[in-house]
Amino acid sequence: MSSDAPQQRRKSTRLANHNYQEPGSYFITICSHNKAATFSTIKENSLHLSIYGEVIEQCWQEIPEHFRNTRLDSFVIMPNHIHGVIHIDDWNTSKPIIAESMSSLKPSSLGSIIASFKSASTKYIRKRVNDASVEIWQRNYYDRVIRNEKELLQVRQYIEANPLKWREDLLYLE
Repeated sequence: MSSDAPQQRRKSTRLANHNYQEPGSYFITICSHNKAATFSTIKENSLHLSIYGEVIEQCWQEIPEHFRNTRLDSFVIMPNHIHGVIHIDDWNTSKPIIAESMSSLKPSSLGSIIASFKSASTKYIRKRVNDASVEIWQRNYYDRVIRNEKELLQVRQYIEANPLKWREDLLYLE
């Protein structure tokens, strides 16, 4: 293939005219690599974290330590994906971990927060399982801008009920 050939670009899943550096609330879904059920198991309506899930939970909870004005809300680690709510209060004083060196991402954007989280959790999982080649995450993530308190309550209910409805989930695999 010639180096002059146009590069294919993936269609963005981001909201076209939304500024992801502005304060707001976001419902996030991130899937595991190849949607493998490596994060947790659900047995008799009870969720049990794997080693991967334990690291993911710790890294998620540490997001506000690295992005000071980011607050976390409802969160769940499903077998092959996670759901969480992130609130951004004030971007001007956030302190990203790695975003400053990632030229394609705007510092202090939602994308830089998610990239930082995925990078850190991958690093610590690889270290914990002693396998530098293990793949953890799919390439991208899904987000939904939460526009009001009613939507926030609906998202919280969805996240909290997700383990109980695992067999009905679109990402459910036997």
